[in-house]
Amino acid sequence: NAERSRAESRAAEAERLRDELGHRVDVLETANRCARALGSSLELDEAFGAFIRELRGLVPFERTAIVLVEDETATTMATAGRGAGDVFPPGNADPIEGSLLERVLDGRIVVRRDLTAKEYPADEKLLELGLRSELVTPLLLGARTIGMLSLSRDKPDAFSEDEIELVSLLGRLVATAVQNIRAYEAERRRVEELARLSQLRADFVSLVSHELRSPMAAVIGAARTLQ
Repeated sequence: NAERSRAESRAAEAERLRDELGHRVDVLETANRCARALGSSLELDEAFGAFIRELRGLVPFERTAIVLVEDETATTMATAGRGAGDVFPPGNADPIEGSLLERVLDGRIVVRRDLTAKEYPADEKLLELGLRSELVTPLLLGARTIGMLSLSRDKPDAFSEDEIELVSLLGRLVATAVQNIRAYEAERRRVEELARLSQLRADFVSLVSHELRSPMAAVIGAARTLQ
């Protein structure tokens, strides 16, 4: 009996580990799909759009938003779902102080189980959209938070532990994509500036050559006469 009990215990543990491994594989595959979506474009708007389309099928939401830290403000970069074009639309900028982003800047995920507590100025508008709970993860580059990814649903306490884990991972992927795209944009601007300076140099040489041609011809002619 004791031997059979130990065997059953080991079998149960093996089953649990197999399920956990399967779950981890699913999470990684999901993250890979989102990473491919983020890498589908070198334009932030297009990359965020592709990511949100992929996200919708993985972690259902009534509303989602990507907000970045821009010049000491919380700037909305992309939204989808309820009120996307009217409530804090892309381009909207609000002070970080006193906002939910300020709370997320410490690098920890925030699970808001019921928005009726109205902790932040934005909550009133979200409640008007019929939203009741919110999951917010920081966009982390190492230990630095550059923004946040939020998902909202119309029921309180609506996010599972698995979803919280997955969205936390996705936040890091979004941050890496933002860094890569911004690095590309900075390099592109540098190349364009070098091309502009090269053209200015060519224009200057051409202008000087043209302006000096007539006087030089006169000097050469006079020199030949003297010779």
